Amino acid sequence: MPSTKTRNRNPNGAGKPRKKLLKKNGKSYEYWEMRVTIGYDEQGKQIVKSATGKTQKEAVEKARRIIRQHEDGTLLNKRTDTVEEWMEKWLSGSLNHVAATTAHEYRKKAETYIIPSLGTERLQDLTPMQIQAFINSLSKANKSRKKGLSPKTVKDIHGVLHRALKTAVEMKLLVSNPADHTSLPKTATIPRDYYDIPDIVLFLREIENHIHERYYLLLLMTGMREAEALGLTWRNIDFKNRVIHVRQQLQRNRDTGVYELVVPKREEIRDLPMGDELFEVLRKQQVYEKEKRKKCGNCWQDKNLVFSNQTGGFLSYRTVYDCYKRILKRCGLPDLRIHDLRHAFAMLALDNGDNVKTVQTLLGHKTPDFTLSVYAYTPQSIKKESGSRMDKRFRELRKLPEQEEKIGE
Repeated sequence: MPSTKTRNRNPNGAGKPRKKLLKKNGKSYEYWEMRVTIGYDEQGKQIVKSATGKTQKEAVEKARRIIRQHEDGTLLNKRTDTVEEWMEKWLSGSLNHVAATTAHEYRKKAETYIIPSLGTERLQDLTPMQIQAFINSLSKANKSRKKGLSPKTVKDIHGVLHRALKTAVEMKLLVSNPADHTSLPKTATIPRDYYDIPDIVLFLREIENHIHERYYLLLLMTGMREAEALGLTWRNIDFKNRVIHVRQQLQRNRDTGVYELVVPKREEIRDLPMGDELFEVLRKQQVYEKEKRKKCGNCWQDKNLVFSNQTGGFLSYRTVYDCYKRILKRCGLPDLRIHDLRHAFAMLALDNGDNVKTVQTLLGHKTPDFTLSVYAYTPQSIKKESGSRMDKRFRELRKLPEQEEKIGE
């Protein structure tokens, strides 16, 4: 008959109990030890915990407790890392999936603000109150700055710290994230200027025959980002099928200062339709680039760019930005950003009857909600038209009762 005796199995992830001998002060002590593997650290090495007891049963029970704590998230890896040491590990090993510019900004904020204030604190001793005091201090002036940081900058710094501590929680270095419930300063919504219909007409007249006219037109007619247009190559232009393929963008490496083409976020890779007007704009730009290449001769840098400098190399953002600002000043327009041409495109597309989902896809946004919240503003001229239409509608409605009485008679 099979035995009905219950076997005392070792917990999963644990080795066999081993009897150990400890000699101390001339005396010998026996104890039992079990080693438990609970995962891997950031270098891929096994994280091993030791469970000891005077008896084999006690060691096994402690091993089971370690595994239970690991599974429910209450087990901490005993580390003596300071916040500075952890931030350095996190910046070096956990940002491979983000863009180089984003990683650069994370490091800059960590080294400028987080580490000088919290760096000497032991990671596992960091409290929500300490983080709140740090956040509050950012909004105030001190010896190094004449005034406090803006609410947005404070929010960005908190975001970097929160991400780093979130990774520490995932690695079982913290039970919970002490930055979870921090109160951040409110970001005031400051009214700003956007392109109105008359502004667009004025801008179009002013850029006629300008050296960068076709660059500004591409932004206004497609809603492309400045960096996407500057990184556009002729292999991205499909004249036959009237499509522009957005596959890359021009980016300046913050560490080396060198311009390079990088792949945008996944949702920002998209195909844009090319109407007749845009078709002609790009054909003229193609002719212009060929003429430049012919004049330049052997000095030409063959990067196949749609918009290049005088030798075929990357056209810097600063060049088109300075020209743009001078154009605005000449025609008396507000101090608008180049990015506001993208806002103008979104406004015109929605006013033309395009649905929000279509505009979201054309702009390369992740969700339609973001398109509506950020880009779907209504200029004053369209508001006036709406008011006129509403006036007309009410005049018609006020006549209805009178007409119904005549019908009844």
